Amino acid sequence: MIAAVYLLAPTITLAFVGDVMVGRRAQLDKAAAKIVRAADWSFANLECALTVAPPVRRKLVNLQADPKRATWLTELGLDCVSIANNHAGDCGDKGLADTLACLAEQGIAAAGVRDRSVIQRVQGRAIGVLAFTDFPRDTVKAVAIANAEVISRSVRNLRPKCDLLIASFHWGVEGAAIPNGRQKRFAKLAAQAGADIVVGHGPHKVQPIERVGKALVAYSLGDFVFDRKGERVIWTLTWKASQLSYRLVPMVSEAKP
Repeated sequence: MIAAVYLLAPTITLAFVGDVMVGRRAQLDKAAAKIVRAADWSFANLECALTVAPPVRRKLVNLQADPKRATWLTELGLDCVSIANNHAGDCGDKGLADTLACLAEQGIAAAGVRDRSVIQRVQGRAIGVLAFTDFPRDTVKAVAIANAEVISRSVRNLRPKCDLLIASFHWGVEGAAIPNGRQKRFAKLAAQAGADIVVGHGPHKVQPIERVGKALVAYSLGDFVFDRKGERVIWTLTWKASQLSYRLVPMVSEAKP
């Protein structure tokens, strides 16, 4: 009976990439985009505001892009992006509202809005997504902030509503090649609450992938679209019945130095 259920279950491919920043001198890698588009469902961290509104934060780096470049996300084949990071609020509430409007226009779901989850259906299966940022000082009130209580409660509440549950985190230390204790603690909390996949970004480096309980955890997938050379991978997963397998596809950066 178990074998029959497995054989009848659809085979669904997923693609995860790291930070996508489509402003400044960023370039779109068409070869990489082709790989992402080939998946049945794909996800990235949107590391910029899509707006012409001026920056409102006094930071060393503010990241924003012309709203017209939202089409790049469609060219990448993205189905869902996280806006829970330290740059979504660089242009304030107006910038975030513009970003969400741009994503909606492109038919791309936005995960990471406070008290809100995303559920998308692929081949009859429900994929649930939550996203959190661990940089509360660098965002706006509408963005979901990572803390132990919120992570556990959000995952537990979403678990009965979906077949596959993904928890995304913007966390860690920039430039670090290994996850820190806080990343590991949050990943464990999400896994214990019922997440199947935990995917991270923020360090701009590729960090290890491991199993935490029953969950697959990718602590950081590096940069994907950016205007600097960096580590880039595509994390592709195959989901059939309740089983997940994966591989990493390394990509050569085409960004200008």
